[in-house]
Amino acid sequence: MIRQFNLAAEVVRPGTAQKLERGLPAGKSIFDVIPFTVVSLDWIKSDRNREGFLRSCGEFVIVDEAHTCAARKGGGRQQRYELLRGLAADPQRHLVPFPAHRPLPGRATGRGTAQAGACGDGRHR
Repeated sequence: MIRQFNLAAEVVRPGTAQKLERGLPAGKSIFDVIPFTVVSLDWIKSDRNREGFLRSCGEFVIVDEAHTCAARKGGGRQQRYELLRGLAADPQRHLVPFPAHRPLPGRATGRGTAQAGACGDGRHR
């Protein structure tokens, strides 16, 4: 993201999350202290991680491979759907879903990532 958008984003996935969480102040999440992140949907969709992300992420979120977050047939919901539903619930948040076969401009598509970007009010996520 540094080349395309001049944003130094931290990658958050199962293998990096514990390292990033070490040394955080009590009661703070990765998303409270790191202004720009690229987050694995597989990691962030869990109940444990989703609530902290929803509480602390900023006003601008890009969801790559958003088609994987659709509600299931028959009314069943999945964790990815609940994540996007929670993100969309904030009227101040700008949510940009990218479906399959539409890579993000300027980069190769990743497999299921949520990217939090700059906020309009000066706050960053």
